[in-house]
Amino acid sequence: LESFRTFDAIYLVEVSSNGEEPLYVMPGDVFANFDTFPSDYLGALAFRQPLNEADMWPMFRVPAKVSHIDKTAMAATASLDPRADTSEVRLEFTLEGSAAYLYRWDLGWKRYSTTDDEIATKMKKVQADLVDSWSGLEWKGALPEGGHRTGTDGPLSFSIKVPAHLDIQEVGGKVIAPCLLRPYLAANFFRETERTRPLWLPGGSAALSLSWEIPAGMQLEALPPVAERTGPEGLHFKRESTVKAAGGGKSVLTTRVEIEVPDMIPASDYQAVKSFFEELKSACETKLLFAGTGAPARERQP
Repeated sequence: LESFRTFDAIYLVEVSSNGEEPLYVMPGDVFANFDTFPSDYLGALAFRQPLNEADMWPMFRVPAKVSHIDKTAMAATASLDPRADTSEVRLEFTLEGSAAYLYRWDLGWKRYSTTDDEIATKMKKVQADLVDSWSGLEWKGALPEGGHRTGTDGPLSFSIKVPAHLDIQEVGGKVIAPCLLRPYLAANFFRETERTRPLWLPGGSAALSLSWEIPAGMQLEALPPVAERTGPEGLHFKRESTVKAAGGGKSVLTTRVEIEVPDMIPASDYQAVKSFFEELKSACETKLLFAGTGAPARERQP
């Protein structure tokens, strides 16, 4: 298989039977399995090894759709304090399948000689990119809790604390706050009026949430209605909010959005895809309105 990502040849093992969809794995990759096939190689041209050594290697195209797992979960938690200059946001990440596979590659774990110091240095950039992609926050802090040396296979879980300004506004005795952070998938980068080529998307599934710890004396005025949309080729999102009592007059409001994105969608569905991401962006940018301002915040530092 020739790939523009590496400008080099890689070897794939193709497994299929009885006309079922084939699965692929890279046998020379210590992190690879049938769930982690990189989307970079979807639709790529390849040469299939013949049964007879003397025969020609026929060319074929890797399917544009290959079954694999790519899951990212990010649960964010913060205290709702309209008088604070910044909030400490705790991000809980879980990566599965291709998401964990690419994370390990980005850290440089593909090299057997990689040291802990080298990983620690590289992790800062990898974590900053991860936080920015899924939350829109800027992270410059300490290394995350967990997820450091966890082997070559399986899911990865770790936590990161990020000080951030979360656009909480206090107006006329009421508080306005975002329902979610800003994942890159909600940016809606489809600005063309027409499309002639297929759309290659960052395929996979994501479950993203933001939980506000609401102080006593503050109440949500109205729970946002469920927002849901289905698009072509399995494109789908659903956003919903729930409130739970936390004792002492406090409560926790959690908004969660689940997103399913295929790797490729035909150009003929471009308008539907564009409309889908416009609606996803709107759902992620919904504002929450609270009555009351809660207990006074600690004094600001000069």
